[in-house]
Amino acid sequence: MAAGATVSLDGDIVLDTTSAAAYIVDKVDGEFIVGGRIYAFGKNDVRPTVNASTGIIAAGGIANNQANWVFRLASDNQTMRWAIGRHGITGTNGLWLFANSKVKVDMQPYDCDFEINDWIGVRTSAQGLFLNTTGYTDGLGHTIMANKGFVREGNLYVSGLGALVCNYSKDDIAASYSQPNCEVKFTVREPATLALVPGSDIGTGAVKVDSNAALRVECTGTATLYGALTCDDYAKLSFRFTEKNAAPKLVLEKAPTLGLVQIDLSESSENPRRGVYTIMEWPADAEVSQESFLLATPKPNWAQRVFVDGNTLKLNVVSIGTMVYMR
Repeated sequence: MAAGATVSLDGDIVLDTTSAAAYIVDKVDGEFIVGGRIYAFGKNDVRPTVNASTGIIAAGGIANNQANWVFRLASDNQTMRWAIGRHGITGTNGLWLFANSKVKVDMQPYDCDFEINDWIGVRTSAQGLFLNTTGYTDGLGHTIMANKGFVREGNLYVSGLGALVCNYSKDDIAASYSQPNCEVKFTVREPATLALVPGSDIGTGAVKVDSNAALRVECTGTATLYGALTCDDYAKLSFRFTEKNAAPKLVLEKAPTLGLVQIDLSESSENPRRGVYTIMEWPADAEVSQESFLLATPKPNWAQRVFVDGNTLKLNVVSIGTMVYMR
């Protein structure tokens, strides 16, 4: 096959590994486009390809019914590129990165939002999983919703114009076949967004937010970070109000390391009612100063300030009629 060639297949690929391992594609030096789903079942390895330069587009997504952790997103010594389509990733037994220092997996949407409904094991010995939330061909931002969790103590990097949304808890991670106390390390890169929905956390893993990237707490309720949070100068902590009298809240279980952090309220769909809201909390013995926070891109029609009160960050909103001003 010529270098850089594209090979397309309409319909699904079904891989039965009951008796032996299987490759999705063999020696295509370019893109391999699967119009339907890649569906695997059995107990032996599934590997993407024997050619390290191949990228696979799973336009219909991946359905994984393999035995525990034998669906590999990359083989040894491989840089693997995935584009995931409309049905996302489903399964019960996990997909994982091969344990090899040369392994790197790039993954992005095939021009649509998609959900990850299986665990993904991010191995410490691999370079990591690189999630780009920008569409593969349309160049637009898309949402990747993770509903089970990232495990196996590796590195996960988020970039692109969309958002990776974490919608799982420590209990979900503990239910995986992997180690229950894993520490995936999230690095959010410009201009990407890592979003936490209320009730979620991302295990014990550390989170680093680069300058101008954002960690977003959306809807109402509390999201928890059990790992250490590090924010570069001008990193954003984004709080999204969707109800007038209920604030999103971020709870940090460990002391954060903060540069000059922007508090961003611009994505809110509702103006909060007059009052003081607690939007962030950290351990009582942590040293966090007022100088660490800068209000950025305020919501139109609001006047508000953020201020440190003990071990909390609070938002003060004052309004009279349709006018809003700061007290």
